[in-house]
This record gives sequence, C-alpha cells and structure tokens, in this order.
Amino acid sequence: MILHLSHAHLQALVDHARRAAPTEACGVIIGRADFNNVLRAVEIMPLENRAAEPHHTYYIDGHALESASIHAARKGLSLIALYHAHPNGDVLPSPSDRAHANYPELAQVIIGLRGGEAQIAAWRIDVDAVDRVEIITDESDRANDYAKINSTQRTALLISAALAFLIVIAVSLALLPPAPPLPR
Repeated sequence: MILHLSHAHLQALVDHARRAAPTEACGVIIGRADFNNVLRAVEIMPLENRAAEPHHTYYIDGHALESASIHAARKGLSLIALYHAHPNGDVLPSPSDRAHANYPELAQVIIGLRGGEAQIAAWRIDVDAVDRVEIITDESDRANDYAKINSTQRTALLISAALAFLIVIAVSLALLPPAPPLPR
C-alpha cells in the first residue's frame, strides 16, 4: 500500500498537529484508491479529539466518522486514512494506537512532533501486525514516473517516439520545394 499526499496535505497535517499541541490532533484523510493500490489523498479533514485523556491518546467519535464518510461519499470519494499526532513523541504506533486500531483497512498516519521537529509516517495496523505504508509526495511521484511504467509501456513509448520522428522527417521532405533542373 502506498499513500500519496501533496505538500499542501503534509503541511495541513503538521499545522493541525502544532495547533492542537499539547493534545493529540486527529482527523481523517479523504481520497480514492487507484488500481495500483495507491491511496490518493484529496482532502484533510480535522476532527475533534474526544479522548478522556487527549494529551496521551485520541478518540474519534463514531458520529464524526460517519459524517466524514458521508461527506466523502457525496464527493465520490471515501475515507482512506485516519491521522493523529504524537505531540511529544515520534511516528511509531504506541501501544494504545495498536490496541485501538479498529480500522485495519485504513492507513494510520502519525505526525510526530518530538523536539518541535515534525515527522510523518503511515502504518497499516491490524490485530497482529504493524506494517509501514510508503508515503509519496508530488516530487517523488514525478521523479519516479518513468520507473513506474512496465517494460511493455516503455517499449510502446520508445516506438511512439521513433514513429513520431519518422513522421516529422517524412512531412519535412514532402514540404521541400522541388529541386531546380540540372543544367544540360
């Protein structure tokens, strides 16, 4: 699983985490999953942390999740991730995060603010396993576009480029004026 976030999305996550500190900021990420199992974020939706101890854990109310899901569905999107901050911690899932991971189908994004330095990581947290989810941004996505195409696509791209070159040469030759007659 890969999570695609723009720089604006990353900044929105960090800004929310910093505004909410020293409590844990939380919310959802709305978007779509493409055929390559890449989760593409479209919108960051901050939600209220309803935990009894919001300095140490987070809790998103079921009604808030339902409203966010309806909001996403109206846009033809879905919930692709939950996010929360560790205001004085790192980006590793805490024991509490693992114990309360009730949505294993959603990526879990954690914003760590240890020492004022923001870091972001994503995880897939299931009952028995915690797996890292790769986060890609606009630049890393563009830089790797050529590497992401398969050999058939690469061959088609090269053949198309060669044919385009030949067509330009043929059209150029066809547009040349006739050669002057040779002297006798």
